[in-house]
Amino acid sequence: MSLGFGLNYQKIDAELTNSALRLKGDDSSWGWNAGALFTLSPAMRVGVSYRSAVKYTLSGNASGALNGPINADVKLPDTFTLSVWQQVSDRWEAMGDLSYTRWNSVRSLNVTGLALPVSETFNYENSWRFAWGAGYKATDKAKLKFGIAFDRTPVRDEYRTARVPDNNRLWLSLGGQWNAGAVGKFDLGYSYLYVIDPTISQGALQGKYDASAHIIGVQYSVGF
Repeated sequence: MSLGFGLNYQKIDAELTNSALRLKGDDSSWGWNAGALFTLSPAMRVGVSYRSAVKYTLSGNASGALNGPINADVKLPDTFTLSVWQQVSDRWEAMGDLSYTRWNSVRSLNVTGLALPVSETFNYENSWRFAWGAGYKATDKAKLKFGIAFDRTPVRDEYRTARVPDNNRLWLSLGGQWNAGAVGKFDLGYSYLYVIDPTISQGALQGKYDASAHIIGVQYSVGF
């Protein structure tokens, strides 16, 4: 069994606008994460991890129809993850994970400090993400990786707005790892994120979105 612990420092910058008002605020805060890895056999490992929620108290200013200092409390969600790794052959390995994120901490954004209250409703639901991938050991130092994931959105259809037109997402990923021995390991990954076309029906606002993203990640790790 192996145990791990980490600290996370995060900064948030937020801006909310409409035809009459512009709100801007920011804050920084700390969170933490912990996990355990269980080696059940030389060919199989199971991991569990937890990443804490992060609480912010945004401070900033309003301009437009109302002016002055503002504040808003935001709690971004915590996440639980279960993962499995399996050695299939000398060169192939398979892995998967299931994540559960408690997005119901984000119910609304309530801005205080102004003469009139300002509120934005989200009513997010808890969501889950399932991922599967494989790695191929091309040489003693180089490994190729690929994977696919399905990410369920926390946004309910009836609360989807033009501010957050999110929907269920499909991830397609490729990557590689270079093992430099005592120097450490270098990883490079690319993901294409396809968002299933979300639709909006909010009174006079009727529409459909076409959304996607390209993500590149770099990682360096060393054991001691």
